[in-house]
Amino acid sequence: MSTIFCVGGKMTRKRSAKKKREQKTIVKKTEKIIPKKHYDKKVYICLALVGAFLLVLFLNSYFNITYEVGINPVTESNDYNKKFLLSGPDPYYNMRTVSQTLENGYYPWGEVDHMLNYPVGSNGAARPPLMNVMAVGFSHVLSPFMSEDDAIGYSMQFLPALFGALLVIPIYFIGKSLFNYKVGIISALLIPLVPIHIASGHGTAYSLFDHDSLVLLLSVMIWLFFIKGLKSKDKKEALIHGTLLGVSLGALSLTWISAQFIYIIIVICFLIQIIVNIFRKEIDINLSIATFTGLLVAYLMYLPLSQTRFVEFTLLVLVGIVSLGIFSLKKFKIPYIISLPILALFSVGGLGFLYFFKEFLLKTSFSALTGLAYMSELLFGVGVYGTKTDLTIAEAKTFNISRTVMSFGPALYWLALAGLLIILIMWWRDKKRTDLLFFATLYIIEIQILGTAGRFINDLIPLVVVLGGFIIWSIIERMDIKSLIRSIKTIRSFGEIPKKVKIVPVLSILLLVGLVLVPNTYMSFDAAIPMQQHQKYFGEDSQSYHGLALYKETYWVEALTWLSEQDTEIPNPEDRPGFISWWDYGFYCSAVGEHPTVADNFQEGIPTAAAFQTSANEMESTSVLIIRLLEGDINNHGSLSNGAKSVIETYLKENTTLFCEYMENPENCPSNGKLIGEEYGNDILRIRPENAKYQDCVSLITNDLDDEDITQFYLDVEEETGYSIRYYGVEGYDMNIFSVFAFLADRGVHGYSTFEDDYQITLYEDNTGMKWRDEDIGEMTPEEQDERRPFNPVTEWKEEFYSTMVNKVYKEVCGGMKHWRVQYISAFAYPGTQYAAVIIAQYYPGCFINGTVSVKGVPLSGIMVGLYDDYGILHGMDITNNNGTYELISVAGDNKIACIIDGSHIISQESVTITQDEANRISNFRKEIDLEIETGNLTGTVYNSTELYNLTLSSKSFTMGTQSVELENKSFYIADMIPGNYIFSVWNNTNQLIHEYEFFVNPGENVWNTTILTDGIE
Repeated sequence: MSTIFCVGGKMTRKRSAKKKREQKTIVKKTEKIIPKKHYDKKVYICLALVGAFLLVLFLNSYFNITYEVGINPVTESNDYNKKFLLSGPDPYYNMRTVSQTLENGYYPWGEVDHMLNYPVGSNGAARPPLMNVMAVGFSHVLSPFMSEDDAIGYSMQFLPALFGALLVIPIYFIGKSLFNYKVGIISALLIPLVPIHIASGHGTAYSLFDHDSLVLLLSVMIWLFFIKGLKSKDKKEALIHGTLLGVSLGALSLTWISAQFIYIIIVICFLIQIIVNIFRKEIDINLSIATFTGLLVAYLMYLPLSQTRFVEFTLLVLVGIVSLGIFSLKKFKIPYIISLPILALFSVGGLGFLYFFKEFLLKTSFSALTGLAYMSELLFGVGVYGTKTDLTIAEAKTFNISRTVMSFGPALYWLALAGLLIILIMWWRDKKRTDLLFFATLYIIEIQILGTAGRFINDLIPLVVVLGGFIIWSIIERMDIKSLIRSIKTIRSFGEIPKKVKIVPVLSILLLVGLVLVPNTYMSFDAAIPMQQHQKYFGEDSQSYHGLALYKETYWVEALTWLSEQDTEIPNPEDRPGFISWWDYGFYCSAVGEHPTVADNFQEGIPTAAAFQTSANEMESTSVLIIRLLEGDINNHGSLSNGAKSVIETYLKENTTLFCEYMENPENCPSNGKLIGEEYGNDILRIRPENAKYQDCVSLITNDLDDEDITQFYLDVEEETGYSIRYYGVEGYDMNIFSVFAFLADRGVHGYSTFEDDYQITLYEDNTGMKWRDEDIGEMTPEEQDERRPFNPVTEWKEEFYSTMVNKVYKEVCGGMKHWRVQYISAFAYPGTQYAAVIIAQYYPGCFINGTVSVKGVPLSGIMVGLYDDYGILHGMDITNNNGTYELISVAGDNKIACIIDGSHIISQESVTITQDEANRISNFRKEIDLEIETGNLTGTVYNSTELYNLTLSSKSFTMGTQSVELENKSFYIADMIPGNYIFSVWNNTNQLIHEYEFFVNPGENVWNTTILTDGIE
């Protein structure tokens, strides 16, 4: 047995040795068979992708970093929220949530943010955490090399650019999966040539710390793994791709608050695939597995955030996908003439239920129905942009075709459109290419979404570059480049060129270079260069179109840095007085200003801000603030508290019931539903309940109370509620969009449904300079119109505009306002104007100042007394009464009280410093300041050649009557003259006025040798 074993062992060893020799031979043969270029191809692919990645990163970051565009040029602070500038207002809320995360040690998801929508607060306003937490994490990578503030600042600025560069990777794999690796490479290389991808706005520019670039990256990864799921060969592969899809979808849900739209797109595409499979009488179990797995993984990833509506919405989508999958499994053998109507019946029934029961679902408190309510609101509600406010938002407007096309360069969009038509033809010829059908469906859906709002144009980038790359490769493939190169190498003279070089490939190359490569390179370079450096690279007469500009952020950060330094004795910023401005600047305030803001970029507080900005006087604006603070009280108690009602009753007496009813049930306001500006021809736009409340409650307050009563009302409401709004910020841009304020306050319709409202009118200027109303032009004969053409539109302000808060504070710098004074004037000018970029004013109830104006101890009536602040701005005036007394209300600051003659001449003044406590009526808020006017003397001579009978003196500045002047040897002396303008009148012997002489007497002035010449005057 042992011999046999040994022999067997030897035989085994021999066989093993033979096997090894055979394997070596095979390996050698294989090495010879595999061409070297197979290895080179992978290297070239990697190099191409790395090159595309670095090129995107270079274009969206390099110039912005080297020119320090994102560094505040005027601040001395090292705090990251003041030193580092971010592009646009939305990134500043991300900055705020990063700050809260660092301060609290956890992400503020789902918490009420009391710094927004003050004093109501913003419920669950924080955005999903992934991107902001990634910024915190990346800052830890940078912190060993710099300070923590710098690490956070650079992390926020750089991450969006990094996400934008990473997009080239999934784009390559989509191109490869749909077509081939060459299309994938071309598609990836097209990414840095798309200007809107390099730009700010919704692109990937350095400092654009918003979720857009990460959302785009994750969305493309979702579509990549959906395509992979469609092409899965077995269940295991489908499960893997579905898991990767779910991770991407879950990450998107943790990044974008509106990720539900991607879920809807997935359902639509899945449904279309099922319908196609029913027609084909085939079943694709792998697609169902991949889609179900993806949604399940995404659901589980998002579940810990505990946002009930979205979680239940996701669960409903998951159940829907399972139901569709089961339906396709059970019905695929049934003729589609039966199965499709069944599917349509269930779909229509479900949609009908969501549509007709939408109001019930939205109002129900039954938690099991919240997911249905969310889906109903999504499908049949206002959607992303569907409110009246959205009509005023630039990004919510649609783009015309030229802007849409040129966002991708002059030709790339059209190439992509051609690619769409070709892949549809390819799918029609080969119904198994469901991946092409999916991509075409996705393109059509994105075009439809783009038709609702131009801000979605960046979502089209992946589709355009892949389809454009497909067309470009198809052109290159048909050019036979290798043959062209060989032909060129054989050319020995110019005469051989027409014979050996084909014209079609050459023209194709020239067209691709001239219509894609050159213009797109130029446009991407334009997007890469910061706006303030644009002329350095493109010439003095050039204008930047896509370049990064942070001028607005610079002057707002500087203004709000000043605000952050106020009220520091109150340690918690949430407890400091509120700041009111237009909602565009709310996120700036929450991140930098360290004061709560009334209106913000979540479009909260707009009725208050609009009503405040369009207030006709200080009584109205203070009334708006009263109403806003009471809204905070209602939010806390569900209705007006007893304490608040008691305060209201103190001032409004019998109107208390009406006021409380309007506050708690604005739909019952008498103004609700009334046409706005009906007298100007509007028959569409009506007053909404939220604005009717402000209009009607303000009327109740201002009709019954005077300025002092309203001020006391406001102080009592502040004390009762614990809230306060004391700052108002306005910038130059607000003057350009005033019609938006009036429109959203339901007070104006100009530019929306009419050519005129209370504040503006559009006239048409003809070639002679005359201005006509639109209806006047319509009444002209054709001949008259031709004679006066062209008619150029000119918009003019009406009288009502000049009394509004926005004009009084910004243009008149609080001139004539009792309770508001400018505290901050920006050192930056608003572009194209001489006005400051930003002005911040502060509200004061006011310190009472009274006193007596006298001359030589005798009270003087009829004298104007004014209060000036340290800017020299007149805030209030009063006329002394018969007792010579006056009363003024003073704002805080180093002010002066002055007696004014003839509107501008100051004849007596006293400096007075009013502290913050005094102006806020906390302590010693009554002061007495008497003013003594110093008199002047006048000596002179009347010279003439005729006998003089009479000389009289009267005043233009105040009432004194006409006094005779005694002459002694034609000379006169008048003592103790009150400063002002005087008139000497000379009368002849027939009591006829023959001459008048006007002069001004200054305080304490002795005027000598005054000569009144009357020679030659009869």
